[in-house]
Order: sequence, then structure tokens, then C-alpha cells
Amino acid sequence: QISTLVSAKDKALRSEQAVRARVGQAVNLAVERFVSVGEAIADDNIEIKLDMYDACRSARAAGTTIEQLCDVRIEEGTEAG
Repeated sequence: QISTLVSAKDKALRSEQAVRARVGQAVNLAVERFVSVGEAIADDNIEIKLDMYDACRSARAAGTTIEQLCDVRIEEGTEAG
């Protein structure tokens, strides 16, 4: 019975990690789409091009960081929070 409970907990934890990883990937993909639009706007507006590209670079870095943070494995016996 104990091994069944531990096994169920491990499966739930792995499932939660998989969902979290997918959320991080989805957020990063959405940021990439947003950044693509921002870069297109920058290309059409020379007055804001440099600032817009800086903002896009920052947004892209944030999206990547979010994906990486969501993909971090929770060590056994610890909780995220």
C-alpha cells in the first residue's frame, strides 16, 4: 500500500511538471509571436526602431527565462512556491 501511495504521488508530480513545462513553452511561443510583430513595426518606423528592438530583445529574454523556470524539475521532498 505504501508503494502504491508513493507511486501515485510520483505520477502526480511528474504530471504537474509536464503541465508546467507546457505552460512555459506556450508563454515563450506567445512572446516570440509578439516579438515578431514588434520587430515588423520597428522595421517600418525608423524613429522607434532602436528602442523597439531593445524592447523586443528584452521580451524575448523574458520569454526564454519563463520557459526555463517552468521546466525546472522539483526535487523530491520539496515544494515549489
